[in-house]
Amino acid sequence: GLSEEDVRRAINLGVCKINIDTKIKKAFLHALKTEESADYRDILSKAMDDVEAVVEEEITLLRN
Repeated sequence: GLSEEDVRRAINLGVCKINIDTKIKKAFLHALKTEESADYRDILSKAMDDVEAVVEEEITLLRN
């Protein structure tokens, strides 16, 4: 992936579409692999929390 600096530079140069799906998928799959609970609801809840954090980070980055 690109560094935050590279993303900002790209935006300043006029790039108006940046894909973040790979980061979202990685966060979701990482949570699925590392969560130790046997309850699928806990696993999915953790995965969704991690996805939400990634999306919030990307929105913050893209707004600046």
